[in-house]
Order: sequence, then structure tokens, then C-alpha cells
Amino acid sequence: PPPPPPPPPRAPAPIDVYRNVPGSTRLRVLGVGGGERTVVTLVPHAGAHLAQDLLGRAFPLQQGYGEWLTDVIRIERFGRNTAGALVPLTGDGTAGQAVRLAVYAPGVDAGRVRMVRFAPGAAAGT
Repeated sequence: PPPPPPPPPRAPAPIDVYRNVPGSTRLRVLGVGGGERTVVTLVPHAGAHLAQDLLGRAFPLQQGYGEWLTDVIRIERFGRNTAGALVPLTGDGTAGQAVRLAVYAPGVDAGRVRMVRFAPGAAAGT
């Protein structure tokens, strides 16, 4: 089979990502680490059903913490497999290549914020 087409040029960092709604979370993507493609999705935290409908999973509140203060931030990275197909990266081979973000949440005290990581397909994580 012919080789896959070359990827489009990467957008220069930083890239701002936000929903066009007053008071919503804003991200500045400072670096995307490894992979060929990175997709960043923001979904409002209000109404758990919305995240379930749009992202296909729930984001339950974590024990010992209050309500979510920012939008749900989903980051997906993709690379090519040996056949040249674009596939999700699972973290293998991307050590030291973290996605770097600056998060702006209007009206939220930065000292109150903790980021929670949910592993792909998992119910909860840290």
C-alpha cells in the first residue's frame, strides 16, 4: 500500500481553546508532547448528562471534594501504527512528552483547584 500522506503542519503553540460562552474555562495549550494529532475538547461541568452524552462517559465527583469548578477537559493524542493508520496513543512511548496547559477559570481561586485525571474507560483516577 502507498505510504500515508504527510501530516498537516502543526499549529504553533500556544493555542487558545475555549467555549464561546461568558465565564467558561479557557485553556492555553503550551505544548502537545508526542503524537501526530492532539484533540482538546471542553464540555461544561454543569449537568453530568451533557458530558455523558458528548464524551460517552461520566465524570463523577471525587470523594472529599466539592462540585467541579471548571469545564471537563478531554485531551486525546493520536499517532500512526505500523500500517500507517491513525490510532489513539495510550501513553506508551510518550513518557516525558506531557501535554502542557495553562487553565483560566474565571471567578475560581487557583488555590482551590486540583486537576483530576480519568484514565480512558475508567470511572475515576488521579
